Amino acid sequence: MRAFVVSHKGVKAPVNIPKCKKPKMSDHRGRTWDVGKIIIDGVKTEVLLDTTWGEYLYFVYNNAWHKVRMYNANPFAGIRYDIDPFHEPDAQIVTK
Repeated sequence: MRAFVVSHKGVKAPVNIPKCKKPKMSDHRGRTWDVGKIIIDGVKTEVLLDTTWGEYLYFVYNNAWHKVRMYNANPFAGIRYDIDPFHEPDAQIVTK
């Protein structure tokens, strides 16, 4: 699914959000998980976050599991973004 991460300043960053399997939520190799909320198409959505390595957010959208990178820190990838699911959202995901 192609979408945009929209910052509080209105800057749009294109992002690819692939479908994935539901996370196993295992504690293998010391993994820890947490729950947060982000805004997707104007609706607060609960997301799962692997807090051990913390690179992806997992969520259900249209009855399918998806994952999205929490941040884009690569200066060659275009516009930077950061999605923080533990504070009041200052960025949101827009699929339209």
